Amino acid sequence: MRVMTVLEYFDWKAALQIFVLAGIIYSVFDFLSVSPGGGILRGFTVLTVVLSVVTLLLAKSLRLRVIDWLVTQFFLPFGVIALLIIFHTELRRGLWRIGQSRIFGVFSPGGLAPISEIVDATVAMSRQRIGALLAIERDVSLGAYAERGQRLDAQVSAPLLISIFHPGALLHDGAVIISGNKIVAAGCIFPLTENPEFGVALGTRHRAAIGITEESDAIAIVVSEETGAISLAVRGKLTANLDRESLRAALRQIYVERRLGAQPSHAS
Repeated sequence: MRVMTVLEYFDWKAALQIFVLAGIIYSVFDFLSVSPGGGILRGFTVLTVVLSVVTLLLAKSLRLRVIDWLVTQFFLPFGVIALLIIFHTELRRGLWRIGQSRIFGVFSPGGLAPISEIVDATVAMSRQRIGALLAIERDVSLGAYAERGQRLDAQVSAPLLISIFHPGALLHDGAVIISGNKIVAAGCIFPLTENPEFGVALGTRHRAAIGITEESDAIAIVVSEETGAISLAVRGKLTANLDRESLRAALRQIYVERRLGAQPSHAS
């Protein structure tokens, strides 16, 4: 009785299916990897799939029925369950981003934020050492965070932003969410980053700025209450010690890249 080799299990249809599935898997995990654990999730998944496929092919080609049964009936099902349990945080964040995307019509595009008003308010608060945290919404909705804050739906203006964060104001401790030319909500609470790279040196506002940009594509601007330093967070990366011109240039660059359909690339 002839023993079939591994190569005999492949034909052009199998190769096509593998290619399509690989593309889908890569796209999904590239989209889901919005937190520090995303890379671990992808690596663990790829390693599990590769080992399972190689073991399964060898088991079938050599007719190792026990190993074949263990892989298909035990290892693969329990591996999926283990992924769901171990990486539930990363998966939840990714699925939340998918559900909040404008592709599904959660909200209509709000246009571009008024950069000049935001920059003027940020610089003024920096000079007065007024602590502030602003998140500018882009393609991923921040509606879930806005609902837990105080709804405003007010036109963006520098005086209004400064008054919100002024010490003693009711909403100065939370964050402001800006969508298009509207201040959607104030007093909002954002998740803090869990990335150990930033350690404990950063304050709560800075960790919240990084956290919201890890979970969405928002732009976060922070003014330090202690030093007045201005920082910008994009996609989990923080750029510190910006002045008026560098902040304006960074915001304009991001919006130009958005119009061109490119991914923001901002150095930390």
